[in-house]
Amino acid sequence: MEGNIMHGYLRPDGTIGIRNSIAVIYTCLQVRHVAEQIAQGIPRAEVFGFRENSNTIHISVILELSKHPNIAAAVIVGLDDEDEAASQLADGISKTGKPTAVIQVLSDGGTVKAALKGIRVGSVLARQADDGNRIPISLADLVIGIIYDDPSGTENAAYPAIKWVISWITARRCTVIGCGLPDTLTVKETLSFGQKPSAPGLYLAENTSFSALLASGAHLIVLVSGKGSVTGSIVAPVIKVCGNSEVYRRLYDDMDLDAGQAADGAEATLETGRNILGRLVDVAAGEPSKAEILQHKEYAL
Repeated sequence: MEGNIMHGYLRPDGTIGIRNSIAVIYTCLQVRHVAEQIAQGIPRAEVFGFRENSNTIHISVILELSKHPNIAAAVIVGLDDEDEAASQLADGISKTGKPTAVIQVLSDGGTVKAALKGIRVGSVLARQADDGNRIPISLADLVIGIIYDDPSGTENAAYPAIKWVISWITARRCTVIGCGLPDTLTVKETLSFGQKPSAPGLYLAENTSFSALLASGAHLIVLVSGKGSVTGSIVAPVIKVCGNSEVYRRLYDDMDLDAGQAADGAEATLETGRNILGRLVDVAAGEPSKAEILQHKEYAL
């Protein structure tokens, strides 16, 4: 497993991404439709934005998601020339060195003209991203997010294997950020929203959400579930590990791995842990997770 070769994308600010996506960001619900139209014409587009009137908190959340290393460039879709959120996002993203374009729907001629302009601009950014600096990477370059849907539940047999995976990858200088981690794991520090890990090791996210993990730089997220899940995430791939074999069989199209047997002893734990690790490396190397295949890209501010 240590011999697997992965590749990432070196960003202008020195961070490394495992996906080469173009963010299409809407600043209000009035222009969400235009952003979605633009995204349909751009390769590898990730659409997200404000679900209500923008404020300082919302802008900071969207900005952290936009600065994520899996994002190569951004198209910001605002309402008009007086859209302060669009200006603040453009300024913040440009500080990372990522190419950024702004579309103002009213100023650019309305829905059709603004969408066509966004597709033209976004397509150029996508082609430029294809020519980006692709480099070999290792586990030590990755930040892995792990979130438990019910850490106190008894129906999830995946915990022993996940603990093994955490120990294995942190021993190789990988960084892990957890949400809802079991009390038996020792963490280096609790991270506030947007705070980045200072060194390799295991950290705890103060907020339990995909957005919190992404804001702290998680390249991919492992969702450990005993109940099953039909969700995914923007910006980073989600690997769904099911700790209940019956649920896994029912939700086979949505769940990546069956870990229901991992509580049956040391041998089963080791085999399941290796399967999870192998899947993690494959997805980090570019193989799509089940959520990516199904195009599940849910998110919440």
